[in-house]
Amino acid sequence: MLSNWIANIRLAGLESSMLIGALDDGLVKLCNDDNVPVHKLDGAKAGMTGAYLTKSQTDLLKYKKMAGLKAGFALELLRTQKSDVLISDSDTAWLRDPRPFFEEGPFAIANILVSTDCIDTTADEICSAHFCGCIHVSFNTGIVFLRNNPETIKFVEAWQKKILDNNDLNIRDQAAFNDVLREGMQPLTQVPGYELYPRQALKAWNNQVSVGVLPLLYFQNGHSYFTQKLHERRSVKPYVVHATYQYGDGAVFPFGKRQRFREAGLWQMDGKDYHEGKFLAISWNGATRPEIRLALDIDTRVAVDKHFAEDRYRRATVRNAFALAQVLNRTLIMPRMLCYVDHMWKGLHRRQYL
Repeated sequence: MLSNWIANIRLAGLESSMLIGALDDGLVKLCNDDNVPVHKLDGAKAGMTGAYLTKSQTDLLKYKKMAGLKAGFALELLRTQKSDVLISDSDTAWLRDPRPFFEEGPFAIANILVSTDCIDTTADEICSAHFCGCIHVSFNTGIVFLRNNPETIKFVEAWQKKILDNNDLNIRDQAAFNDVLREGMQPLTQVPGYELYPRQALKAWNNQVSVGVLPLLYFQNGHSYFTQKLHERRSVKPYVVHATYQYGDGAVFPFGKRQRFREAGLWQMDGKDYHEGKFLAISWNGATRPEIRLALDIDTRVAVDKHFAEDRYRRATVRNAFALAQVLNRTLIMPRMLCYVDHMWKGLHRRQYL
């Protein structure tokens, strides 16, 4: 995943600006072998061994300590490099340089810019002095821009302290970030001089910093990009895609996020031989029933009926396609799949009837 992140960074022309924070010697070697700038963090403090972290109490504690190292790395860079810091998780794909965007409108004077887990793309378009549709949704620390100034440094100090001093193992980097930043947040307070700008920087952390919520249109999470296809509907190339809201990314089957990237053409780790061979594909028109756009307030029972009708059609289609592929000695390219009940991420209407 990190190698894919590096490959996309290079394709976007951002190689000269990247620095990897490595928690173990294996990652340091990988970066050195690939001529990638790397800074060794003290992963031993978190008990990091390079193994996959599970949900055990021991590993949750490691995760918490690792989160403290993440905030500490950002703090060290702010203090020593005297430059702004853009934090990025490795399960992102950067497509172009976001720095000019960070200097637009009220964002130019905000201490902190952060991505969001919001999936209501319509509400996210409205973030002004009168209403901010996604302000209640968690900020995501997978993409955070920190402007180098005393106010930001004090906030990052408080952020790291919140992670490490709290005994709750679930208070890691993202939860701690949200807890601290939302103290005394004033979501309807304007930044003076930018009253007419469509998005506002908001007062946060008891009026000690200002924060800008990065718009989903340009800083897309996994749902807005892979599921809602916001970039296609709006004909926009985002700055980055963050592979959140994905299934199948565990120790036993760690392929969910990479497959999402692969389907979108953002996975750079496949060799030429991956695309060579004999294949069988089904046209989009044949792979699904006619696509239906459901209203946002539709009764869940109607959505469930549509979903299962599509599911029945898909099961028969995939079964027949597998049979054809076996007879023809071809690799089946799985057809497009439509989902009408996105139950894990979105609230349902009349859910008691399910």
